[in-house]
Amino acid sequence: MNGVMSYAEPLAPGVTVRVPLTQGKTAVIDAEDAPVVLRYRWHALRKQSLWYAARHGPGPEGRLVYLHQAVIPAPDGYETDHVNGDGLDNTRANLRIVDSSGNSMNSRKREGCSSQYKGVSWHKSRCKWMAQIGANSLVVYLGLYWLEEDAARAYDTAARRYFKEMACLNFPEPGEQGCRTTGERRTEGTGR
Repeated sequence: MNGVMSYAEPLAPGVTVRVPLTQGKTAVIDAEDAPVVLRYRWHALRKQSLWYAARHGPGPEGRLVYLHQAVIPAPDGYETDHVNGDGLDNTRANLRIVDSSGNSMNSRKREGCSSQYKGVSWHKSRCKWMAQIGANSLVVYLGLYWLEEDAARAYDTAARRYFKEMACLNFPEPGEQGCRTTGERRTEGTGR
């Protein structure tokens, strides 16, 4: 069989399949999507600090097709979003359709910032940590703090208020989504 699953029999619900990618990466999909997905060769693509699975479409232009968009296509004006922020987890339970503002609510902290936490930056003239959040097309100032962690907790409080279940948090409780960039993304309150 050469490591390829046979699809002569229906696969049980809840079963996942690993999709081999380049650069030693693998993506995960639901078994029900495997017959369509595994027809193509997928490669690992790093976008900002996240990994995604993608392939080139047909034709001379070869438009980039992302695996998550192939599994759950989004209508115009919307995006397919990874609930846990893992771009290689393309199971249907981890994908949802959101508008672009919904997608940015649960974005992770950008790399190369002065703080290790999302929503926190060093205020040079005050020599303190500043917390702020972008919500409703505004930047909301959350205060200055002596401790970086206190500023991060202020961000989390505001993120829970403004973004509810879409919030990407610095200190997630069990069942909430984390967003730290040190190492891989922390998810579902596991501290990773």
